Amino acid sequence: METLKRKIDIGNLQTLMFFGEENRSRLEEFHVKKERIGFELSELRNLKELRGELKICNLEKVTTREEAEGAKLNWKRNLKTLMLVWGPVQRTIESDVPDGLEPPSNLKELVIKNHGGSIGPSWLCREICVNNLRSLHLEGVSWGTPTPFGQLMQLEELTLIKIASIHKFGLGFGGVTEKSFPHLKKVEFVDMPELLEWVRGVHCHLFSKVASIWCEKCPNLSMLLLQLPSSDCSAAPCAQDINTTWFPNLCDLYIAGCPKLSLPPMPHTSTLTSAKVFGQTGGMLFEKRGWMYMATAITIKDPPHVSLTDLQKMSSLTELVVKGCECMLFSEVEEGVIFRSVQKLSISDCRLTGNSLRKFLNRFPAITKFKILCCKNLVLPVEDGEGLQDLSSLQKLKI
Repeated sequence: METLKRKIDIGNLQTLMFFGEENRSRLEEFHVKKERIGFELSELRNLKELRGELKICNLEKVTTREEAEGAKLNWKRNLKTLMLVWGPVQRTIESDVPDGLEPPSNLKELVIKNHGGSIGPSWLCREICVNNLRSLHLEGVSWGTPTPFGQLMQLEELTLIKIASIHKFGLGFGGVTEKSFPHLKKVEFVDMPELLEWVRGVHCHLFSKVASIWCEKCPNLSMLLLQLPSSDCSAAPCAQDINTTWFPNLCDLYIAGCPKLSLPPMPHTSTLTSAKVFGQTGGMLFEKRGWMYMATAITIKDPPHVSLTDLQKMSSLTELVVKGCECMLFSEVEEGVIFRSVQKLSISDCRLTGNSLRKFLNRFPAITKFKILCCKNLVLPVEDGEGLQDLSSLQKLKI
C-alpha cells in the first residue's frame, strides 16, 4: 500500500481513492504509459489538489502538445516541486510537447532532465510564467536559446548539469543584468564541457548572496567572476574592486575536474567553513589575507599549488584531509610549520616511511583522530617515545 501511494505505475489512478483524502492529494512519481506499465498522461487531469512533489517520467512517450496539455499541470496550484524527465536516450525530434507541460505560476522548484529538443519550453525560455521559482535544475538539455535565468528574480538555487550550449554564465548572458539574482544562494555547474567563464561585470554585488559553489567536470572553465571591461573602469583593477569581498557569504566550496580554473583573490571572509578543491592547477588558493582564512575543514587532492605555509594561515582549521600531495606533505623547506588547531587528520595515497611520517606528525601536536588510507609499505614509528607515542592527544587511529 505504501509503495502505491508514493509511486503509482499500475492500474488506474482511481485507486488513489482507497487511501483517504490526505493521501489522495499526494503523488510523488508518475510514469507515462510504457507497454503495460504506467498511465496515460491525461489521467492527471482531474487530480487538481495534488500537492508537494510530482515527478513525471517517460515523457518521451508523449508525442503531441495536445496530449501534454491534457495533464492540466497549470491547474495544480498546490504543487511545490515539479520534475519533468525524459528517457536517458535523447531523441532530437522537434516537438512542442514541453510547451504543453506548463506548471502553475506559483511553482517553487522545477527540474527538467534529458529533453532532447533544441527549443526549450516557451513558459521558461521565452514568456516566463514561473516567476516565483526558488530552485531551477536543468540537466541534459541543449536548447539553442539561452534560458533567461536573470529574469527569475526569486531564484535561490541554480543547478546546471550536462548542458553543452552554455559557454558563459553571468552578466550579459541569459538575460542577466546588474539587478539579477538578489536571492541566489547556491550555484552548481556539473559536466559542462563548453562553459568558459562566470562573468560578474563591474559590480560584485550581483552574486553577493551566494553561499555555496559546486563546480565539477568543467574542463574549460577558467575563471569565477571574470570582470567585463567597462567605459568607467580601466583594464587594471580599481581600488573599489580590490577591496571588495567577492563572495562575502560563501560557506561551502567544492571544485573538482576543473584544471584550467583560477580562483579569484578574495579578501577575508568569516563565513567559509568547508572547502574541497581537487586537482586544481591554475592560480593560488591561499593568500596572505586569503578568502579561506576562517575555514574549519578542507580536503586537498593532487598537487594543488598549496603549501603547508598557506594552510597554516587558516587559524580556525580543525580538520584536514590530504590525498596524494607528497611534495607538499614532506617539504623540507617548511620545517617550522606547526598546526596547533588541527584535531582531525587524514592522509591517503602517499608513500610513507617511518622517518617522513614522524616528521610530518610533529606538525600536528593536537590531533585526536588520525586516519591513514592506501599508503603502501607503511612503517609506523613507535620506538623511543617518537612518532605516534608522542601524540599525547591522540584518541583514535585508523589504518
